[in-house]
Amino acid sequence: MVNVFMKNFFVVSFLKKICRDKELLNLALIVLYVALAFFLNEFVQNKPRYRMSFFLSMAFLLPVFLFPKQVKIYLLLFLGIVYIPTLINVAHIVIFGEVINPASLRCIFNTNWAEAWEFIVHFSSWQLAICLLAVLTFALLAFRTARPVNKLNPNLIKFLSRFCYLCLILTICKGAYTYYDRSNQLPVLALRDELHSYNQEVETTLRLRNSLPEYRFRNIKSSLPDDLPQTYVLVIGESLNRNHMSLYGYQRETSPLLKQIQNELLLFDNVYSPHATTLASLTKVLSFANDDAEGLAMLRGSLVDYFKDAGFKTFWISNQFDSGENDDLLGVWGHAADEPLFINKSYWRNLNAPFDEKVIPVFETALQDKAPKKLILVHLMGSHTRYTKRYPNSFNKFSGDGARALNVAQYDNSVLYNDFVVRSLIETLRKYSNNHAASLLYLSDHGEDVSEAPDSCHCHSEVIASEEMFQIPFIVWNSSKYNQIRSGFVQKIKSKQNVLFNSENLIHAFAELAGLKNKDINPRLSLFADNYKIPDEPF
Repeated sequence: MVNVFMKNFFVVSFLKKICRDKELLNLALIVLYVALAFFLNEFVQNKPRYRMSFFLSMAFLLPVFLFPKQVKIYLLLFLGIVYIPTLINVAHIVIFGEVINPASLRCIFNTNWAEAWEFIVHFSSWQLAICLLAVLTFALLAFRTARPVNKLNPNLIKFLSRFCYLCLILTICKGAYTYYDRSNQLPVLALRDELHSYNQEVETTLRLRNSLPEYRFRNIKSSLPDDLPQTYVLVIGESLNRNHMSLYGYQRETSPLLKQIQNELLLFDNVYSPHATTLASLTKVLSFANDDAEGLAMLRGSLVDYFKDAGFKTFWISNQFDSGENDDLLGVWGHAADEPLFINKSYWRNLNAPFDEKVIPVFETALQDKAPKKLILVHLMGSHTRYTKRYPNSFNKFSGDGARALNVAQYDNSVLYNDFVVRSLIETLRKYSNNHAASLLYLSDHGEDVSEAPDSCHCHSEVIASEEMFQIPFIVWNSSKYNQIRSGFVQKIKSKQNVLFNSENLIHAFAELAGLKNKDINPRLSLFADNYKIPDEPF
């Protein structure tokens, strides 16, 4: 006991002496920096995202040690111009594994405070908190302890201090060079170039949108009788991965209502979205644009324009926020419909949208319209994060133990509610299509990576793209009149239920589903065509 007491006494005495002696305290903290740098360098060798974030933040601290007399000036420049963007980049690296790119900037500048807060809550983790806290603490300690070495009196301490500074600088330089060698670009310059690329994309989009031509779709011919009432419905879900639907074999009963009418549905199980984000995906899904011809989204208009030129009255019913006709292409196309109907009236793109069932009475009103030919596009909030905001308490069926399992359960609850909404839309259409050739096609804008696996982000982002983010449901329901009039066509498309298809070419398939053709519709891109060309890869 005496020995232990004496040892502890000497340790406490030594620590007290260090704390009283500013030079020794300074030296001790420098040694701590060096040990931390060497330790983290070793610890993150096989963890590139943590290595990148650590050295990215440390590299900017070098002037503090190299030019301590100018530390106050550097502090102002450092915090305002360099370190805040650096912290943002560090957070991005920890979450996604790489620095911010144009896709990230597009998401940042197209978001709002509500969506940003949901993103922060969704991706908050103790690893991210520790990483950012460590970076901030390191910076504060550096500013607190760095000082000209000529103020350190004992020669030994001056030597050790300089040696420690040198080791620290070499360690940081080594890590920074590793990052530079990997990215071939300094972090600040890389961020500047990515921002410039994003600005160019925005300017190009604005220029093209403002000069959007009045393209006319001519000579559209229909394979159905002119006097036959027709209604075609396109329902666009949100963030729904088909692998979470029991209709597609998921173990939880997340689509019981659709399974009840499974024999009436045409279920396609090999369909992928072109992108993992809504705007990028739907820009192609609803237009003639694809990877081979992206400019056609601007040059030819959308599905709404095509059906209007074919003589259909068009309706756009959306529970997504109204982006406005001058905001993005979806806003332009939505407001181009004869009847643009936006359910979500919440302020500034608030994600507290009404539940999707609110679209059902509006959808029924559109079906009651006297126009003999109608196109109705319904855009749902679906399974957009936060998942708990997408369904009422009566659909809170699934639960899980632990944060990840609980989040998966909440996502599955949103899928269960979506099943109710889609089935209700089908039943409403059935009610008004006794003498109509009516067809409803449901698909999601993109998927969502949601599982209990540690590497599942519970998100959709092309920065860390996974196959789950592109795997979408693709379901067709036809009225009895439609099946009667187009029995041969229906039998033909039943053989396509396992064929690979990218929804970026939906406009060609949907036009054929409605029996419409002209020079703008390419059969080689239509899943339902005899001469459809199957792509080599899903996306």
